Amino acid sequence: MNIHSFLFTGGGGAGSESIFRLMKSKYHLHFADADYSAISTNIDNKYRHTIPFASDDKFISEIISLCDKYDVNTVVPGVDEELLLMQKLQKQTDNLNVMAPDYNYSKVMLDKLTSMQFLDSLGIPVPKTVLLEDTATLKFPCIAKPRSGRGSRDVFTINKPESISAYSQLTGISKVDAVAQELLSGSEYTVTMVADAQNVLRKIIPVYVEQKRGITIRAKIDNNKKVIEACRRIHEAAPTRATYNIQLMLTTDGEVKPFEINPRVSTTFCLILAAGIDPLAAFLGEDNIGALRNSQKLQRYWLNEFSS
Repeated sequence: MNIHSFLFTGGGGAGSESIFRLMKSKYHLHFADADYSAISTNIDNKYRHTIPFASDDKFISEIISLCDKYDVNTVVPGVDEELLLMQKLQKQTDNLNVMAPDYNYSKVMLDKLTSMQFLDSLGIPVPKTVLLEDTATLKFPCIAKPRSGRGSRDVFTINKPESISAYSQLTGISKVDAVAQELLSGSEYTVTMVADAQNVLRKIIPVYVEQKRGITIRAKIDNNKKVIEACRRIHEAAPTRATYNIQLMLTTDGEVKPFEINPRVSTTFCLILAAGIDPLAAFLGEDNIGALRNSQKLQRYWLNEFSS
């Protein structure tokens, strides 16, 4: 029996150690990062690898070489900057698959302005989002953030119009490379959308965010029916392949409004595995992807590692 082998990029991320721990008996799991030292030493050394940054001309060739060396079947990209390169990776090899949404979907969703415009055009309720230079059409306070980015980097609440210039000066991001977004009040969810390689949605798993500092620190699975149905409508309106992530707010008025869609696995992917669902199996087209344990919770702590 052949064991499927996966390579997770962004292997220094918060969830990698637990992904390895939870699934190493079922798959061969490799983790790669441009910063090798960021990968947890709880992952066996033979499964930790160094790769170039996505901006490096050798990125694609190094990924292919690594996958050939370790007989990797599927790459799971975990870094936004890599996503648009995955189509090129796919075209250069016949025996390597990429567990990520398609190129056009990713291109739209990686832009915080075009993604909201796209969803709005499909009739999906979204927070009003404009270029930072067009904030006159928004109420304050509002959220300012880069059009592209991850991990809540350079995301700030702007309380008054006079602070717009200060945001640009502080972050170095121009007013055409950032957006201002309606500030929503309510409960935040990060929702894992589990689809197979043919765009068929297999599972929707809402995760209620209790604490967040760039990444989700404390959260729990919450099968909120309103959130599930809203996310189902999003996928039906814009179907795509693989596992991806919808960040949304269940507002105090009872509306569900997505404010970002991440076309990749998120840092809460490990919670989905711990709760009994296997998105890797879903992507491979397996019938049995597990049964969800609705009460599963995530709490992240600091881990101190020492070496000489």
